[in-house]
Amino acid sequence: MPTAPPLAAYLESAASRGEAPVEAIATALSSAGPRLALSGLTLSAGTSAALALGLKAAAYSEVELSDLKVGGGGVKDLAAAVASHASLASLSLAGSALGDAGIGSLAPLLRGHGSALTALDLKASDLGNNGAAALAELLATNLGLRTLDLQRNAIKDQGAIALAAALQVNGGLQALNLRFNEVSDAGATSLGKALQGNGSVTELHLGGNLIGAEGAVQLAAALVSNTTLRSLNLRSNAVLDAGAVALAQMTKRNGALLELFLGANGIGEEGVVALADAWKMNATLQARAILAQCGAIREQFGRTSAQFF
Repeated sequence: MPTAPPLAAYLESAASRGEAPVEAIATALSSAGPRLALSGLTLSAGTSAALALGLKAAAYSEVELSDLKVGGGGVKDLAAAVASHASLASLSLAGSALGDAGIGSLAPLLRGHGSALTALDLKASDLGNNGAAALAELLATNLGLRTLDLQRNAIKDQGAIALAAALQVNGGLQALNLRFNEVSDAGATSLGKALQGNGSVTELHLGGNLIGAEGAVQLAAALVSNTTLRSLNLRSNAVLDAGAVALAQMTKRNGALLELFLGANGIGEEGVVALADAWKMNATLQARAILAQCGAIREQFGRTSAQFF
């Protein structure tokens, strides 16, 4: 049986660099399927360069290169290798420290309206504000991407504001995950304003950030007129009663939202009562969202959800 082109390219390059073949890489590249997955490997610069040549030799539709520890600028080169394939639909570089300088290597996948890429997972990639801004610039001209995971990237308000600006002109993205970053009130406010005119985003995940009452108030005010967002995750912030009351008022007028997650937000009885009252007027949200709050309500008040809803 002839050696598969990706494997042949990898083996030849590894040999020329004096690198011993890595069994996990050889096994992955020998597969004829449309999906390649490598995770948890520590690679020398030479092995990474050889892998990049192997990746260029095959057209995959789904690639996962997660939690890789790579010497030199290897992750950037690996990203560039897979980005050379116009057929790629799903890419995960989660936990592989792409960094803000590596975003440019993804430009072929994201620039323009004809991109096939629909899912991009960059969680824990050391992007920071600069990486978020570079990604936002590419998103402004992209219509193909549907889900973007940016969890755990130390993105602060500056990065969130840049992403919000992209959402004002991007009409394709459906799910944006910014959990466990450092977005506070200014970033939440900008994202809310962006969603006033955005007609594609259905999921926004902002759990585990630094959003306070003012950010929640501004977000709620912006979402009153939104007709596309279905799920909003604000768990583990600090929206307090004032934020909860504002969100409750928003749900009385917003008929699109189906899920609202508010656990671990320092919400007291005033906020819970306001939410309970609002959800009595919004049966659709009540059916999908109340159960998500029951655990927090029981912990905080020692009562069952039925006493509040």
